[in-house]
This record gives sequence, C-alpha cells and structure tokens, in this order.
Amino acid sequence: MGFFDFLGGKGEGEKEPDVPYKLDTRFNPMRLAARRDTSVDLVIEVKNLAGEAVLASLLLAVPKSLGVDSTCINKKKEIRIGNLAPGESKTIVVQIHGNSLTQAGEYTVGMVAYAHYRDYKHILNSMKKTVTLRAA
Repeated sequence: MGFFDFLGGKGEGEKEPDVPYKLDTRFNPMRLAARRDTSVDLVIEVKNLAGEAVLASLLLAVPKSLGVDSTCINKKKEIRIGNLAPGESKTIVVQIHGNSLTQAGEYTVGMVAYAHYRDYKHILNSMKKTVTLRAA
C-alpha cells in the first residue's frame, strides 16, 4: 500500500489502474429551470481506452426530484452502446427532466460505463462518474 493510496492517488512506481473508458460530459443548456416542466440534454462522449474492441453500455441515475422521462417517474436509464473499437468514441444524448417539484439547487447525476464480454449480462470492467446539474 503506497503513501498516496488514502488520497486516491498513485505512489511512485505504481501503475495507473485500468480504466476502460474516458467519459466527457456537458449540459445543454447549462442549467435547469427550477419549478418548471423543462429539460436539459446531458451530452456524454464515451471513448474506448482499451487496446481491444469492447461491448459497451452506460447506466445513468438521477436524484428523486429529477427524471429521465417527462413524467419524472423513471430515475435510471440503461443505454446499450454496442461495440467500440480501440480509440473509437460515441456521443450519447440523454434528456434530464425537471417538474414543478424541482427546487433550486445542485443535483448529482451519476453514471457507470460498463465493458462487457460475450453479451450484456457479463461485466468485464466499469468506470463511475458523477456530474452536478444546477437548477435555478
């Protein structure tokens, strides 16, 4: 165990952990209108960093007062991306909806990108990321 392990960093001579993807995210527009039936687009770019082609999927989860559908009932969404060649990237756009109960503040949106083998039931590796959506 290295000295920087408790900080999540790597010590001298330790190699970087295997990360299957690079996830770049942005919101369009940048914030959600509070207490209104509005939505924003979460644009996610998934890039394969592995040296081989992988079967990819993405799981997105939003907090209680938001939704991935216009009724704000569904809080999770699974997106099957398909095969990604080494170095290939794909862009996914997911709408995140607010409603009249969405208060002003910051909301954490979580996502997990999975690398599969054989089919979508077998998980080889994964990567987590969270982004903050502001409602004003």
